[in-house]
Amino acid sequence: MDPLVSFASGKSNTFAKERAEYKQRQAYYKKSKLLRQYQREVKYLEGGTKSKKLNDDEHHEDSRRKKNKTDPFAKEKKLAEESKALKEAARAARAAAEKDREAKINQRKKRSKASAQRDSRGRPLIRNTISGILGKLQKEAQK
Repeated sequence: MDPLVSFASGKSNTFAKERAEYKQRQAYYKKSKLLRQYQREVKYLEGGTKSKKLNDDEHHEDSRRKKNKTDPFAKEKKLAEESKALKEAARAARAAAEKDREAKINQRKKRSKASAQRDSRGRPLIRNTISGILGKLQKEAQK
């Protein structure tokens, strides 16, 4: 944009300059505040009396502490914790069900493999057949 046009329209860019000056002022204030506090401490340590300003700072330090405010999101946090606990319980239940399912699948595979075993003449092995029947009877007896 042409400088003459920007001057005529009154839209000069002074924001960066103002911001830099503000930062310099803040740094100056901070340094001078620290210097004043240091001078007070030195004066006190050398045996002089405490200034009123230092006494006021120490006296009001407790009253400056923030009071505990009630949490505006207490209900939402409580609901979130409850839902998180429910989700965790559901996840644990799903994990246990998956573990059971895997165990049953493994048992079924073992039974299937045992019942598929044959001797040299192609007949089913008697010991596997008997153990399968015995397992069914024991399961019925438990019910």
